[in-house]
Amino acid sequence: MEKITYSIICPVYNHRPDSEEVTKLCIDSVLRYSKNYELIVVDDASPFPVSDTRPDILIRHRRNKGLSPAWNNGVKIARGDYIVIINSDVEVCENWLDRMRDVFTDDTGVVAPAVEKLPNDPKQPPYQWFPGSCFMLKKETIARVGLFDERFAPFYFEDTDFWVRILRSNLKMKRVLDVFIKHRESFTVRDLSSNEQYQKNYKKFIDKWGFDPIPIFCGGAPYDNFI
Repeated sequence: MEKITYSIICPVYNHRPDSEEVTKLCIDSVLRYSKNYELIVVDDASPFPVSDTRPDILIRHRRNKGLSPAWNNGVKIARGDYIVIINSDVEVCENWLDRMRDVFTDDTGVVAPAVEKLPNDPKQPPYQWFPGSCFMLKKETIARVGLFDERFAPFYFEDTDFWVRILRSNLKMKRVLDVFIKHRESFTVRDLSSNEQYQKNYKKFIDKWGFDPIPIFCGGAPYDNFI
């Protein structure tokens, strides 16, 4: 039996007819370019339910719960040593898993690839923040840092919150800038996103942590300034 090294967790909310095709492209790329893995798809009560039978595990929520609960439900049943989170509007590349895993050291908390159409400046410092569209963790990091905070459901700032917890656990965030994925930025939340939801979770973040994440997330300010 093939050893499962990677548990790939893909939350899906197909809220438009064309969402199904984008999700299929994501699954196609995972199947084509991955080895020693299990694919866990979490259908978050999609209006157009996932019909693809190729994932190893398909979880169906009876009601829409949001991104962090979908991530958590995948993590709870994951069997791999490494947890990989991907959006359903992402397409991965050859050897993406092993190449990300290879940069882990004892003090690495999270690793992410370069993302097409996002800045990929190799001079960015190691605490550079990155989006949650695709990233890899060791399972032991989840045990150390905890699951994703579901107060940020349905979406916005659930990844940012986790990065703070990674850094405050004295772990590092790393980018693998020669591993490129394609990301249809905001496709999964298009027509769902609202400034009201963004502002609501923005306030939740500040209430929890006591600082504004925007100077770091958008401006590149050192995290050390906010400890």
